[in-house]
Amino acid sequence: MSHIDLTGQRFGRLTVLESAPRVDAYARWRCRCECGTLIAVSSRDLRQGNVKSCGCLRRDTARALGKSQQRRMAARAEAKIAWKELYAAMRRKELP
Repeated sequence: MSHIDLTGQRFGRLTVLESAPRVDAYARWRCRCECGTLIAVSSRDLRQGNVKSCGCLRRDTARALGKSQQRRMAARAEAKIAWKELYAAMRRKELP
């Protein structure tokens, strides 16, 4: 059975370099990620979009989300402090 030659094609952050030994029914390809890591991926996973990087995309996305989450958490903490101060002032009857 012949397979489609994916050499030179890009899938997400992966560039297909050459064919790799089969492990299952699907052809496997040796790919280089933008970060420089080499991995072997099945042609099925590449063409269906199941694999887009060596794992660095997930790490980068998590890192970016973490920074925005830190900003949200800081804003929530400030709001919580403001509410606590308001509640304490009401308990002391400093507010009308």
